[in-house]
Amino acid sequence: MKKLALASAAMTLLCAWSHSAIGAVVVDGALGDWGITLNGTQNIVFGGGVVNNAAQPGNFGAIGNFLGSGTTLYYHAEDSSDSAADSGLVGPYYGGQNYDAEFLGLIVQNGKLYIGMSTGQRPDNGQTKFGPGDLRITTSLGTFGIELGGKLGNTSDSNGAFALNSQGATFALDSSGHTMNATTYTTDRTAGSIWDANGAADWINDPISDGAANVHPVQLNHGSLPLTDKVGMTDAFTYNYASALGQHAFIELSLDLSVLLGNASQLTLDSVSWSPSCYNDELHVFFPPGMSYSAPEAASLAIWVGMGAIATLRCVRRKKSSG
Repeated sequence: MKKLALASAAMTLLCAWSHSAIGAVVVDGALGDWGITLNGTQNIVFGGGVVNNAAQPGNFGAIGNFLGSGTTLYYHAEDSSDSAADSGLVGPYYGGQNYDAEFLGLIVQNGKLYIGMSTGQRPDNGQTKFGPGDLRITTSLGTFGIELGGKLGNTSDSNGAFALNSQGATFALDSSGHTMNATTYTTDRTAGSIWDANGAADWINDPISDGAANVHPVQLNHGSLPLTDKVGMTDAFTYNYASALGQHAFIELSLDLSVLLGNASQLTLDSVSWSPSCYNDELHVFFPPGMSYSAPEAASLAIWVGMGAIATLRCVRRKKSSG
């Protein structure tokens, strides 16, 4: 009985230690644990390299054993000049720092997907130049969207954050890509909500006409998405636009991959992408082929629960007999 109790305690301790010791990323709106820093001129610095020009719109890559966590960081990193005006290239199109999409990092760890982002989409860009799109996750089970929240931009709104369950927003843009107004949601369709958005009608395309072949879904279409397509919430979320970040906003979140499974037992992750609602710029990271997630096996769980119940019963019986 002592051996069984000690084994059970050791397993509990090991599980608790593993969960806390392996975690290299804390969802707090700071991207230092993603390897992102700001230099003296407030441009982002990243160990994987940052590049953005017409010939090479960003660095794509993977860093194994990232921060000693034993996991891999998959990334897309680019950053245009923070002083770039509206005519500045951000790739694939133009829009300057206000529309710059700068970094997207992905880590899969302990059954969770962690996402870290940097962008020039800040509310203090002003009303016409603030309209963040929503995250798209493509999998073998279809496409999912994550609401990033928001509100109408205001040049005086220069220090704050959108948190988990902050109001959601759908931005209405004119044909030039400028934000005209926003519809906001205080319940159900809030920041961090996750949606089964596999149909074309589940997304709003960017408004800039550049041919039928260049249609870009950028925002969740809450006007047509039924609440039955909401599959859950992220377990942590922040859209940080603190004044200390200069011309940048840092977005960070995590979600339990089991939320995406529905009635399935397994899925394969394909990619994660994001762009402003005008699609002036885009971040897109692809997972390696066969990047899969499976639901924990119910049989294994039942065995451990059963062993715990036996150990508890034996302890109770011993106490009764010794009394």
